[in-house]
Formats: sequence, C-alpha cells, structure tokens
Amino acid sequence: MTLSKVNPSLLNGSYIRTINFHNTPNCRIEEYDRMLAFYREHFEPVSKEDLDEFFEAKRWNKKKPGLIINFYNGYRNNFDIMYPILEKYGFVGWFFLATEFLSVPSNQQKEYAAAHTLLLGENEYDDSRFALSWEEVRELSKRHVIASHTKTHSELTEFSTDKDMIREIIDSKIEIEEQIQSEISAFAWLGGKEFSGNPSASKYLRQAGYQYLFSNLKIEKIGNRGV
Repeated sequence: MTLSKVNPSLLNGSYIRTINFHNTPNCRIEEYDRMLAFYREHFEPVSKEDLDEFFEAKRWNKKKPGLIINFYNGYRNNFDIMYPILEKYGFVGWFFLATEFLSVPSNQQKEYAAAHTLLLGENEYDDSRFALSWEEVRELSKRHVIASHTKTHSELTEFSTDKDMIREIIDSKIEIEEQIQSEISAFAWLGGKEFSGNPSASKYLRQAGYQYLFSNLKIEKIGNRGV
C-alpha cells in the first residue's frame, strides 16, 4: 500500500481496521517505519482488552479508529525488524503462529517451509533460522498478543478429519499456552474462512476456548455459539 493513495474513508469512523503482514525483511525497514509513523498519526493501537470492550459495548471509544496489526506464520524477522518499530510507535502487534514451524530445528526450517507454503526471504539469515524462537515469542507476549494460525500451516476443509482439526486448532493453542504460560484467545484459519465457512471445524474453536476468529473480511466473536 502506498501511503499517498490511502482511501480517506479508511481514516474515518469509530471502529477497528486490520492490516496483515507475513515476512518483514530488513530491506524494507525504512518503509515499515514510515508506515507505522503514518498509522500512529491516524489510528489507535488495539489490545486484547480493547477488542473485548469493543464487542461488549458495540462501539469504539477512542478518538481515532483502532488498528490491529497482524503478523502471520511466526517469522523471525517479525521480531528482529517489526517488534522494535511497534514499540517505537506504541502499537500492539497480533502474532498468529504456525506453531510447528517454530519447533523445527534451524537446519530443517527451509525444507519445512517449502513443504508447508511458508515463504522465506532469500539468504536472510546465515544461521538458517527463519522462524521465531519460543524465547522471542515469550518476549513478545509481555506486551503484544499471541494467537494461533494452526499447527502445521495446513488448510482445514470439509475433507479434514477430526484428528486434523484437533491437531491444527486445539493442539496449537495448547502448545502456545504451555510456552508463554498464558491463555490465548484468537485463531485464524489458513485461507481466511469465516466461522460459518467450515461448521465441522468451527465446533473445535469453541471446544478449545477461543474467543475470536480472524477471517479475511471480519473479526468474529465466537462466544457461546451453538455447534
């Protein structure tokens, strides 16, 4: 997105927007700094508590619209490049992890990424570690939001088995919570379906205890929906 071409309507209104990042390579660090400086001028950060209040009150109570900045898959450069910029401008990052990627040994991460549609920057790290470490995730969790983006970066479809859905939805949540010693509340499918897009899988979101589903077009409060 070119900042000079931002639709003015996005800067108005009392509600929340989201913007998604995946890889955030060092070669774009100056661009990212300009982007977040612009966002900080026009938007307010959104914590998990802010999102809870928004859904409870059904209105946004800050002077400027809210902006949730999402980071998908668990890339190391999200920590190295974007974490300091988020801190600089006072934004809350929402980090959606594909948990198994983080636990793969460094010398196997490039091969794992290729097999699980995880795009990597070319020759970005000499030590071959492209994923966040769990230590880095714990550091992020002190002020930012950690969430699940499945375990193996696999899409859940009508043909997925119960075993698949338990692994991707429930086991990923358990793994994150064991690592950061805190409950997580948000999940995002691979493919960005809405809650109604996969009823057989959606019931596992409730079973796991997620509160929010981030899809391509909306953030949905799961609450006490029927299965």
